[in-house]
Amino acid sequence: MKYNLIYLLGFFLVACSGNTDNEKESYDDLPDGKWNGEYMEVETDDSEEDKKKPSKKSQGSEYLNLGKVTFKIGDKSDKISLFNKRKNDIIINKNKISIRVNDANDQSFKIVLFKDKIYENPKGKYAIVPQNKENNSGVSILYTDNLSDENNTYEFIKGSADVKQLKFKSGKFVFTLKGKAKNTKSGETTPVELDIDMRFETVVSAFNPNV
Repeated sequence: MKYNLIYLLGFFLVACSGNTDNEKESYDDLPDGKWNGEYMEVETDDSEEDKKKPSKKSQGSEYLNLGKVTFKIGDKSDKISLFNKRKNDIIINKNKISIRVNDANDQSFKIVLFKDKIYENPKGKYAIVPQNKENNSGVSILYTDNLSDENNTYEFIKGSADVKQLKFKSGKFVFTLKGKAKNTKSGETTPVELDIDMRFETVVSAFNPNV
């Protein structure tokens, strides 16, 4: 079985020419592909251990098993193992990586990692910062729970996170976090923990590194 990971041509060309230690960590992870006139579309074989295709829960299902997400927000603890098809992706920019996680029950995480030339080496520790306060480096996160009647949204405001793995070729993302979040309606703050171990459906490079 095969699945597609998408990269813009500019990012692919840089991947082929990178030769620093940090670049090897991400660039050497890129496979060969075919230019279709708009972007580089890559087919990867899931027979290799690190390139397995996310599996469907059932025939014709709109939900995928991409891995797992466990989290605690105040008194609420939950584990996500089913994800909404076509709504989980990683978008790479020069100084920012945006990550969307959407589960089968209308829960979602929006994660933005940012630091200078993050595409060269996204691994490492990040301080949690509120949205609209991005500086040289950090991570901002929003959690939305549309499953409950309250439709609560929490903005993560302080703490630390660790990107243990982020492989552009396979879409593999391993991430841990501890900190505090604020309910955007009530203003109440609460402790939070988040662990992500997923293989994303789509990875897209959305910048030209030569500009």
